[in-house]
Order: sequence, then structure tokens, then C-alpha cells
Amino acid sequence: MWVELSAELVPVSDLRPLPGLAPPSTELVAKLIASVKKHGVLEPLLVRPARNTYVLQEGRRSRQRQKWGWFLIDTSKVVGHAYKGEPPFYPTQREAKTAMPADVPFEVVRGMGRLAAMRALHRRFVPCVIQNLTDNQVEVLRSFC
Repeated sequence: MWVELSAELVPVSDLRPLPGLAPPSTELVAKLIASVKKHGVLEPLLVRPARNTYVLQEGRRSRQRQKWGWFLIDTSKVVGHAYKGEPPFYPTQREAKTAMPADVPFEVVRGMGRLAAMRALHRRFVPCVIQNLTDNQVEVLRSFC
């Protein structure tokens, strides 16, 4: 069964990597820069609508007694009731909101190397196939590729 997908030009500033995705190697990016200069982008990026994964939570830092402030929680790092690592701590809500990553419309599922090459070449738009994928579908795609 064939499914026809069409690519759309998406602003590079509207894309972010999936949480937990390793950045591409510098060697790969250098090869992709040369390829994009010579041929353009031959394969569009696979992206999905972004999920808002950051929340602010008021609390006390356990290491410093009576130190109240704000934690910037990345919900993609929460497993059950445990947080992987230690969330960043800010003394004021204003500082925490300033540090919160900007909301962007799309997360890159496949093609972070191509995106890095386009950013290095200061290109404003990149071809993308937009699919509404669940986290499970993303894991399956990442395991096959």
C-alpha cells in the first residue's frame, strides 16, 4: 500500500529536536553541508507537532535548607514519580520563565543532521513532512532507522 506524502517548507526557527535526541556528529554535519550546497536537500525532514514539555513548579531545594524558588521541569524526563537528573532551579519565577525554552510548532523526528546543516548554511526554510506521530510511533521509527 502506497501513501502519498507531500513536503512543506517550514521555517528553520520553527523546529526543535525531540527531547533526549543526541545531536548529530560534526563529521556528519560537515558531509551534509557539502551535500546540501551541491544538491540541496534531497530528503525532507520528518517532523511532528511539538508538545509543550516544560512546566514551572514552586518548591524547595533539598540541598539548601529553606531555599524556595522555581524548578523548570522537562516532563519528557519524568518516569512515574521520578525525574531523571536534577531539574534547573531558579530563585524567582521571572528567571525561570526567562530560561524556559521558546515554544516552537514542530519537533524533528528524523533529519537532525540535515537541520544542523541548514542552520550552518543560514538557510531560512527546510522541506518537511509533517505527521501527527505518537511517542510510541516515534520510538518504532527511531529503532528501525
